[in-house]
Amino acid sequence: MIMDAYSKKEVIMDAYSKKEEQLPNEHGCMEIAASFDGSWLTRGHKSLIGIGCVVDVLTGLVLDTHVMSQHCQSCALVGKKLKLQDQDAYRIWYEGA
Repeated sequence: MIMDAYSKKEVIMDAYSKKEEQLPNEHGCMEIAASFDGSWLTRGHKSLIGIGCVVDVLTGLVLDTHVMSQHCQSCALVGKKLKLQDQDAYRIWYEGA
């Protein structure tokens, strides 16, 4: 089941209010227990893509996900353009000097 952020918030707040007898503070925030796990596409340190996921422990709802990539399309385009214009400037940019 796909839920929007508001629905998840309501389910989580309801679950913690009932099970943990916890109420939101004056800002509407609650302390919750969450778990994080991540994985890369391949083993070792050579993978170019990975994912991370935060899950609420009590309800099992996914709170957040993030896909990580070592490839940057903007960097590739800028690098290609710079390499064609000025080899020395490209080398300095690429090596981070």
